[in-house]
Amino acid sequence: FEGTGGSTFIQLKDSDDGTVAFLGADGGSVKVQTSGSSYADKLIIDTNGHVTMPSQPAFMVHKGDTDQNFDEDTDTTFTWSTEVFDQGGNFASNTFTTPITGRYQFNLRVRIDNLDADAGNYIVKIVTSNREFRHIFDSNSGTGSVSDIQYLTIAIPILCDMDANDTATVEINQNASGATQSKIDGNDVYTQFSGFLVC
Repeated sequence: FEGTGGSTFIQLKDSDDGTVAFLGADGGSVKVQTSGSSYADKLIIDTNGHVTMPSQPAFMVHKGDTDQNFDEDTDTTFTWSTEVFDQGGNFASNTFTTPITGRYQFNLRVRIDNLDADAGNYIVKIVTSNREFRHIFDSNSGTGSVSDIQYLTIAIPILCDMDANDTATVEINQNASGATQSKIDGNDVYTQFSGFLVC
């Protein structure tokens, strides 16, 4: 159908629910909308072929200039003070909750300060409802005299399967030896967690 101002559109109707989808071209962009209480853009292709999905789940959080201490031999959940973005509103209380079943890409980067050379190891992990994804680091090579490590940056990129309403958090654990002196660096440029629905 041709609308006003040269725009064109197609509506798909369901016999029970009425209009359920809308495909339109306006000003050269193609938009796909679905109806609920009102129409909302779900997919947009602009004149240059760029595709955006305003409702696709995506988030990025980081620390807010406050270091986080953690004890030995304990799984400590990361706390996140700042949401850079939370498309879909699925991140809350330091936890991402999946709105739909699919494959999700998570990206974690964390700086740990004051690592103890006497600690057996440190484990940083992304914990999901289905499984864990771990990075382990031995702060003591066991070869002669060693010193504490001032800081270390760890990155975990992972594509994983998630079911609807599954959760993802970040945890750290120091092996039960050495001193309780390490901390998660609170600088926002060093410690971030992000994710999005891929397919």
